[in-house]
Amino acid sequence: MSIKHLLILYLLTVSILVSFLSVEASNNYVKVNTTLPLIKECKHPNILKKRIAKKLSKWVIEILEQSDTKAAIVSRPGIRFVRVLDKTKMGHTGIILRDPELDQWMVYNLFSNPKTKHRFFEIKRTSVYDFFYTQPDLKLNALILIPNNNIQKNLILGFVSGKYKDLVKSQKYNLISPIENLNSTNCVEWVILNVFAAKKNIYNANKLLEIINNEIIIEPLRLTVYRKLLLKLMPHVFWDELPKNGYVKTIMVRDLYNSNLFTKKIFYRSQ
Repeated sequence: MSIKHLLILYLLTVSILVSFLSVEASNNYVKVNTTLPLIKECKHPNILKKRIAKKLSKWVIEILEQSDTKAAIVSRPGIRFVRVLDKTKMGHTGIILRDPELDQWMVYNLFSNPKTKHRFFEIKRTSVYDFFYTQPDLKLNALILIPNNNIQKNLILGFVSGKYKDLVKSQKYNLISPIENLNSTNCVEWVILNVFAAKKNIYNANKLLEIINNEIIIEPLRLTVYRKLLLKLMPHVFWDELPKNGYVKTIMVRDLYNSNLFTKKIFYRSQ
């Protein structure tokens, strides 16, 4: 068997494993009927995952409370392919705030739903611990992005009022969601829409996307042959929305990090 065939076989195996783990994690978690679905601790914990999640969740909460932060953005390491594309090495991203209903720090996330073969998404809230516990790879790192006080205040108001629900382009999910396309969204795009809504006091996704395009630099993702091969093996990527060749503008954590939306940008590893 040639090296090329071995590489393709390896990539297929990794893709299937990632998909399986996503479904397994979803099935192992118990949802509670609250204002937003709440994910509780996994019934079959992995010891190493528990240690990593405990360290990172403790660190995040300490940073937020010591700096008197009310709301911020938190990111965890992405899968290997995402880490290659994004200089921050971060992937899944959510909005962390002190939940008024539960009186504890919670992360609001946009997830692809494995029950729909990842074609549609759902918005959930998780404990900080579970946000890190559910990361696919065992990486001891995280990123906190803290906006100014006014944005923090308006982020909280957006969730308390339910306005955050208006900040989606559609119910479809795409890991590589083109910003010019109104047919899908992903977690990072949803986060930046919420941040700009809090900054501008505008809760219309289409208007906000125009503003985002004008106010921050979104680094285009080049679709090389190798990247296309990897992307086509991922269950979270839908090619009916992507160009066959060239570049695609999709918001990644690196674009959040490079923007001037945040007064503090803190990596766990730099501490």
